[in-house]
Amino acid sequence: SLGTPINIMTDTVSLLWRIRTYGHEVPAGLWETARTYADTKFPKPGLAFADAHLGLLSAAMGDRIAAGERIEALTKLVEEGAMAAGPIVPAICRAALAFAEGDYAGCARILEPMAGDVARIGGSGAQREIIEDTLLLALIRSGEATKARALLDERLHRRPSPRDTLWKSQIAA
Repeated sequence: SLGTPINIMTDTVSLLWRIRTYGHEVPAGLWETARTYADTKFPKPGLAFADAHLGLLSAAMGDRIAAGERIEALTKLVEEGAMAAGPIVPAICRAALAFAEGDYAGCARILEPMAGDVARIGGSGAQREIIEDTLLLALIRSGEATKARALLDERLHRRPSPRDTLWKSQIAA
């Protein structure tokens, strides 16, 4: 067995997002394959962990229409009190779109005040780290060295990470 649909979809999107945001080329067709799978398994919004990853997926594919429709539907669910995770879910989708479009300051502005609420989407700490990675890279790329260094110090205090140590060494003093 390959796993449950939510794990297949979120693990795939997370891996592809990391490849892309870390500056590598995602092999042709992988985003489209992930989109086809996600569309069949998660056609309607309402499952916070899946929705956050679908936001990453739409953003990475440059699909502003799909991203906008999902953000609008999620915002409506929040307004109706039908999204237990609350406003963090559409915020992640908006931040992913800003990040994918190179608006790193905008991404950080959206994610930073909500960073403490990411656990509300569900998943494990390791699974949710993709959101913190996005915030961290947005801070670095928007020139917010002090904030990026503080976040890296906090992360490195929690656990060792060669990647985080490398990122910290690359931040301009």
